Amino acid sequence: MNILLLTARIRFFLSKSSHLKKPILFIFLFFTLFACELVDIGDVQPSGTEVGVRPIYADAENWNEIIVLPPQPIGNLGKIYYYDPYIFVNERLKGIHVIDNSDPSNPIPLLFIQVFGSEDIAVKDDILYVDNYTDLVAIDISDFDNITEVSRVKDLYSKDSKAYPEGYSGFFECVDESKGIVIGWEEAAISSAECIR
Repeated sequence: MNILLLTARIRFFLSKSSHLKKPILFIFLFFTLFACELVDIGDVQPSGTEVGVRPIYADAENWNEIIVLPPQPIGNLGKIYYYDPYIFVNERLKGIHVIDNSDPSNPIPLLFIQVFGSEDIAVKDDILYVDNYTDLVAIDISDFDNITEVSRVKDLYSKDSKAYPEGYSGFFECVDESKGIVIGWEEAAISSAECIR
């Protein structure tokens, strides 16, 4: 039976039988509670080798360096920001692609600004604002031949948001901060995963 039709019939029945509302609601909640399966995540472990994901790390000492590189291929597309006539495309957790869109029929990749941990971007008055792992960085882009960091707000973002693979459920290799900062996730065979999402 269509769920909408069933819901409509239950509402009609309850509106005509006000003295039955509480008992029916109790029964509904009772069956809903016992229909749920509770899983203790601490007891769930992969048996043998499982397919999962593991973190990709950047050097812990160099994560806050902003580096301008030649154009790079777009792999893990993030947010897109248009700042006439340029398009700024976030390569999730790695940096920003800068594309000249003066001729929309022929966009030209200009450069790549490496900003580890980046996920969000905005531009105002020739200043590019981007998250750099836990920091918010302002970058002067008025001259693409001389891109410079002009300010930084340290520890604005929590490290916790980078500790899990976004949009993924299953086993994964736990983040080890001693290896550096997480700049992405890759599929891998996981033999001793302690983390699950």
